[in-house]
Amino acid sequence: MPPSHSPYRREPARLRGHTAARALRWAGLLTCVSLLGCAAVKQDVQQAVQAPSGAPQAACHETGPYACQSGETEPLYTFQWDLDYAHSYFQTHSDAGAYGGGYDLNIAPVHRMGYKGQGVKVLVIDSGVDLAHEDLVANADLGMSWNFATGANDPHPLLTKDKQAHGTNVAGIIAAAQNGRGMMGIAPKARIGGAALVLQGDAVQTDDNIRQAYGGAPWSAQADVINASFGVIQETERYDPQHNVKVAGVHHLKTLRAGKGAIFVKAAGNAFDDLDKINLCGALTGYYDCTNPANDAQALEPNAIVTAALNAKGQASSYSSAGSMLWVTGLGGESGEHGNYGEASGLTAQQIAQGRTGDGPTLFSTDISGCDAGPSAAGAGTAFMRGESERIAGVKDNPRCDYASMNGTSVAAPTISGLVAVLLSVNPDLSWRDVRDILRLSARTIDQGYEKRTRSDVMQTLSLPYNSLLDLRSNSLLKRSGVAADMVKPGAQAVPLELGWQTNAAGNAYANWYGLGLPDAQKAVDLALRYKAEPALHKPAAQSIPEFVQIAHKTQLTYQRVSLLGEFMGGEGMVDSFQLRLDGKQVCLGALGIAVQSPAGTVSLLKLPMDHFAGYGESDFEQYGLGSHAFYGEPAKGRWKVFALAANPSRLAGDAGPNYACTAAPKKGAVAHKLSLKVQARIIAQ
Repeated sequence: MPPSHSPYRREPARLRGHTAARALRWAGLLTCVSLLGCAAVKQDVQQAVQAPSGAPQAACHETGPYACQSGETEPLYTFQWDLDYAHSYFQTHSDAGAYGGGYDLNIAPVHRMGYKGQGVKVLVIDSGVDLAHEDLVANADLGMSWNFATGANDPHPLLTKDKQAHGTNVAGIIAAAQNGRGMMGIAPKARIGGAALVLQGDAVQTDDNIRQAYGGAPWSAQADVINASFGVIQETERYDPQHNVKVAGVHHLKTLRAGKGAIFVKAAGNAFDDLDKINLCGALTGYYDCTNPANDAQALEPNAIVTAALNAKGQASSYSSAGSMLWVTGLGGESGEHGNYGEASGLTAQQIAQGRTGDGPTLFSTDISGCDAGPSAAGAGTAFMRGESERIAGVKDNPRCDYASMNGTSVAAPTISGLVAVLLSVNPDLSWRDVRDILRLSARTIDQGYEKRTRSDVMQTLSLPYNSLLDLRSNSLLKRSGVAADMVKPGAQAVPLELGWQTNAAGNAYANWYGLGLPDAQKAVDLALRYKAEPALHKPAAQSIPEFVQIAHKTQLTYQRVSLLGEFMGGEGMVDSFQLRLDGKQVCLGALGIAVQSPAGTVSLLKLPMDHFAGYGESDFEQYGLGSHAFYGEPAKGRWKVFALAANPSRLAGDAGPNYACTAAPKKGAVAHKLSLKVQARIIAQ
């Protein structure tokens, strides 16, 4: 039986209860390429991306009362900073600790061209969707919906056990209609369906039901895009389609859309700043994400577009999970707890003058209709959520509580799903690989130098930068920063927690906080049109996936230092994704970090030492998968090296005392004997 899926929504701290160590969370349901191996073609595509925004655009072909208009027709659009940052309510009503220096998707120019997701079907696998909502009903597709709790095609959340609004929030961000009411989705003419599956318990979340939701039934096989704002990131899931139904499901999605592949967008998780696990991260809480998006094995599939979250200050949302399997970043916001609409930072004037970043707005979307269900209700934290706020005297913004604000990578993922729907409406012939490449080529490198920043925000003030060195003997931070070379130096006893943006040998910039960056919708549409005009740019959906090859089998392991685990020779072709799979017995997984160096010299941190498994005492694991997109486009040929960054399994993080959780830790010294650690690797080529 699969573990219960958790949506990635981040609730305000005061609402979060402490849970058991392995309890699951929402992503929004988690709370709070050389392109074609042809240099000339790649240059043409890059030039298309860099075309000035004032270049001639295609004429608008949309008809109807809202033709060639963006969301200014909708009364709540002013709160949708993710769609129009410069003209939002927050631009003039927020303090500098909450807003300023941020980004939007640059989708408004695309809407004015008439591209709004026409003809594209998006399936939201979630807690259910209120398809009768006034802003969703026009786009509702009951023929692409299912409620696994009732066995019928109405996925309304009130018909499920948990009655959660999460899926309705997600659906609105993607496809809320442009109708002069409420707010507007990124793809306001896309068709939207829902699968009520998440948070329904083991009796509903069976392997067969998961297969059906992932395109294995006639209703779900219609989907062009699937949004998955949920996940399990605190387990050692097996990365094997024979033993993991979600992995098999994501793999199957490549066969949909008449062989072009359905696009699978997944939330990364909200574990970076989750103080519920303070006993696991200890004194190092807030310096790094002590879980890993790759722990949810479906995130390792090449066609999974794993999405991080950005706040309204243009920085990673405080909760956004980080790791080397991120593809891009969407918009997610912060908690929005201060002010009538989340416009205030919660900081004093002095704190703002000191440069601190505070709370800030979330994303606004649809809620379960009415004031008797969903987060928008009497007693909610802000006047908008209570249905009390007024910008015009006597006119309530949200009188029937039909709209709500929400954060998390659960809302960042649908910002990308909505953009993907728009791209497919521009060019239906795009394969899943084309879509992924367009997102990459249009992505903006954001928050440069973040690794050197010392954290000072509404959640925490820390004394050292994010790229501080971790002493592998004491598990405490040193008062100096590190670089990539520290991770690939056998015998080294300190490694950096974060590397920041790195540009690989193919010219692709990558960061574990942001993946390849934040897509620009207008550039992405320009690319989709170019692919339409030049079919030679297309990549087929079919992709050869080699078997894993064992590169090492260790029977002893030296902790408290860096060591070479294994190396192997890469073959021909350009890298798409690098993957590892580990089998261990009597190995303290929580103390074990993993770094990989490519033949070109690029270094990627796949797993941090002293992650949450150190608190669990995890020592036996099977087919535990890791991966990285940081090598994308580099030549695979040459010697690849895999390094162990092994911390001290007998000390708590931050040198806060002894750690007895892992019984496989050496009784004396740093060398552990009588263990088994098998390391397998593979390179998936483009």
